[in-house]
Amino acid sequence: MADRSSRDTGRDYDREWRGTRQVGHREERRDGHRPTEREHYGEERSDNSCERGYSSGDYRRRGPPACFECGQVGHYRNQCWKLTGARTSKQGEERGPGIKEGREASPAKEALMKKVENLGSSLATMQEFFAKENKKREEKEQRKKNKLLKKQREQEEEEARRSEEAARQEKQRRKIAKLREAEEAKQQLRKELRMEVAMAVGGLEEEVCGRVLQTVVQTAMLQKGKQKVDLDHGTTGKSASDTEDSEVERINMQTRRMAISEKRKRSTEKAIGDSPPMEQHPKHTPKTPNLRPVQLSSRLQKATGKKTEKTPKKFTPRQGTPKTKIAAMIGVAGRVKFVRENVCQLSELQADELKEICKKEEVDYVNKTIAAMNIAEKWAAEAYDSTQVEVANTLTTAVESTNLESFEDNNEASGSEEDSTQGEEEIA
Repeated sequence: MADRSSRDTGRDYDREWRGTRQVGHREERRDGHRPTEREHYGEERSDNSCERGYSSGDYRRRGPPACFECGQVGHYRNQCWKLTGARTSKQGEERGPGIKEGREASPAKEALMKKVENLGSSLATMQEFFAKENKKREEKEQRKKNKLLKKQREQEEEEARRSEEAARQEKQRRKIAKLREAEEAKQQLRKELRMEVAMAVGGLEEEVCGRVLQTVVQTAMLQKGKQKVDLDHGTTGKSASDTEDSEVERINMQTRRMAISEKRKRSTEKAIGDSPPMEQHPKHTPKTPNLRPVQLSSRLQKATGKKTEKTPKKFTPRQGTPKTKIAAMIGVAGRVKFVRENVCQLSELQADELKEICKKEEVDYVNKTIAAMNIAEKWAAEAYDSTQVEVANTLTTAVESTNLESFEDNNEASGSEEDSTQGEEEIA
């Protein structure tokens, strides 16, 4: 109330001052001096500044009002909403009991203040709730991020492990392939060496076998009695027969070594006396006509001929073990040829068929080439062991038969000699 009274007194003072100024201006107008508006306001401003304690030349602009109770700008302390009751008791005692200090708080304002307080508390709770929710969301995002990082790390580790496993398997595969190639090269070298040794020894063995057979035949012929008889006609006859035998043997050897193209051909027939050469007609076979003779019949024949029956489609036999076995020749060369032909024939078969043959022959199956070679070697061993036994048996039987024949011939010759001697004695 004191502020309001002071404000009212200030207003009254301003009115009085303005009134006096207006009266003074009217008097000046009467006198003939009419001041301008700028001079009027300048004087008024200078008077106000002088009253407030400033000099006439200094002018200071006032700032906005500020409350000394709450510290906010825009209102004075007496207009502050915090002041709801009377002022201090001391000031009230000075003023007197009848004078009320401060504004009385209305119930609507109190309700509004309570609502504002409630809104402030609810705003604080909302801020706390939002802070908690933000913290939860950040924690959830962090967990999700950590989970993704862990999953990515596991995927990288799995890829690294797979790449290492693939590299290890590739290295193992290359190592196995290298060992297999070395083994195949070794087997091929062994096969080539075996073939070369067989070809080298084959000729020698064949030659030895031929010589043995020749000596056996010669001994058999000698024991049979087909050798030449030596006549005791002196040294000249013996030497002549030896030279003749050597000449015949030489000619026979030459003719054996000669080819058919190198042998002498027959010469043209020589004319004998005045007779012309005898000529013969060349042999020739009569030509058979291609046309068939027409067969006449009393009855009419059909215009269409008989339908020829189609031959049934033959079932192609499945390739397997050969039906006819390859004949085995005598000697190492024959054995090599036997093995080579069997290997070529077995190489045309499929892997399943070779496995069945290996199971029947009790041979280990490694691959097609080695299996074919092992089977052929086994067949060759069986065939040539049996052929060698057969050759030995035939040789022994031949020798025994030649011995028997020679013994019988000798007996017949001795009997004929005895008969001739008895006839000569009778004649004598």
